[in-house]
Amino acid sequence: MKALRLCTDGVGNSKLEALELPFLVFGPTATDADRARMPKPEVAVAYESVRLVGRAAGGDETGDGTRRLLVVVSGEVGVSAGGMRASLGPGDVLFVDADPAGHELAIGDAARIVRIDVADSWVPEGVVPPPLDEPRRADGESLLKHMYVEDGQARFRDAEAMFTDGAPRPVTRVMFMCLSPDQFGDWHTEEATSLVVGLTGGFELEVGGDGGKTEVLRAGDVCLVQDHHGQGHISRTHGETRFIAVAVPEEHVWQIL
Repeated sequence: MKALRLCTDGVGNSKLEALELPFLVFGPTATDADRARMPKPEVAVAYESVRLVGRAAGGDETGDGTRRLLVVVSGEVGVSAGGMRASLGPGDVLFVDADPAGHELAIGDAARIVRIDVADSWVPEGVVPPPLDEPRRADGESLLKHMYVEDGQARFRDAEAMFTDGAPRPVTRVMFMCLSPDQFGDWHTEEATSLVVGLTGGFELEVGGDGGKTEVLRAGDVCLVQDHHGQGHISRTHGETRFIAVAVPEEHVWQIL
């Protein structure tokens, strides 16, 4: 993944630089340095809203002066600032710091973006994720899933409809997660409803419904996890795995059907 910050240089012009993100690092491969860079608990609540932007469905990502994180789900996003240019794809993250002068964002017609507006107190700090070369799904083929409970068992269904509704939703917390390879979570439920967005590696989710199903979230894949009771689900990691979990109040969850 790439993680970039669009900000202002010393004379007021825009520039691009590496973006530090507040990853919570868990598992046996985590080092003392990893743990020392983990964010304080208050960082998880320094976010204001989440919006699912789908250009093909009439959405847009205009410069409105709001400090925001843009996570690419599918398609391509180009950014240029101060003679620097970058092309972002699924799983990449761009922090737009209040729309500095002299930059350009080019959002592809097929692009889908998870936009997270941050509070004034939010500062980019933590760790710059390594820019790994990983296989990505074909353009426009990111998984968009909903994990829900029926008859006491978690199930999956397609969730394309989420990106037809670009209205902002409030968030209760946002966590950037980094898990060691081969991490395993036995059957469990989740307290919160969370929008999970894959960044690197593979985050496997297994449910018991419909005879048992498994999905692996990779860069740019999205799953709305709404599994609060019943049997729960199993999780595994394929390689070092990074993802974002955006907790949304139950009364503001997207309509899937």
